Amino acid sequence: MESEATAARIRADVASAEASGASGAPTFFVNDHRHTGPHDATTLTHALEASDPQGRTA
Repeated sequence: MESEATAARIRADVASAEASGASGAPTFFVNDHRHTGPHDATTLTHALEASDPQGRTA
């Protein structure tokens, strides 16, 4: 690591990922909820649209 600040940032990012249940890349979150379905554009679009609390779509 170039500096202790960089190492500390990496440790914090790893801890955050572990706490949120992310175990690999990519991991998607939609409105603070981990998306566990497929990662294709259509599925993610539907997840985003369904998550809008006011029922709006893009």
